[in-house]
Amino acid sequence: MLQYRDRTALNRGDLSRGVSTLTISNISLSDNGSYEVYLPQRGVRCSTHLTVEEGRSQRKDSGAPAPPAEGGPAADVWKAALGVLIPAAFVAAVAVGILVKRGVIQRWMETLRGGMDTLRGGMDTLRGGMETLRGGMETLRGGMDTLRGGMETLRGGKDRETETVGNECENTNLNTDAETGDLQRDGSETSV
Repeated sequence: MLQYRDRTALNRGDLSRGVSTLTISNISLSDNGSYEVYLPQRGVRCSTHLTVEEGRSQRKDSGAPAPPAEGGPAADVWKAALGVLIPAAFVAAVAVGILVKRGVIQRWMETLRGGMDTLRGGMDTLRGGMETLRGGMETLRGGMDTLRGGMETLRGGKDRETETVGNECENTNLNTDAETGDLQRDGSETSV
């Protein structure tokens, strides 16, 4: 197989129509014989017989003689790509040059910088709002702790019959006093 290295090329361009072309360049008398091409992705085998005579060649298939290989299909792809890319790069360079000369790109950059400054200002405002929100949350937590403490105090007062209110005045359970008949009203006003 080393004898065919850099001398053969398989053109797969027409495989969709069932046509493949094997090109062997620099033919010598030792190339005389049968050739088989196997395309594993299609599961297809194709064979031909090549007869080489001194000074001329003959093929025993229906194909026309192929020109010698000049780098294969990969070279054609690069030629086509460069044929498109070089003019496109030239047009892009000319367009950028015109935009720079007219100052359009500089105005775009200034507009972009202004937008970035506005965005930074908005972010600073958002950060300030977040700090205010955090402060409000801390205040709310403090209020909740105070409320819990008050609830605990109220729960603790339900269990006791007597508690001291204000400046050491005794507040007894009035329901108990009313049942025993010990409740008396005097004419004085009391305030708590």
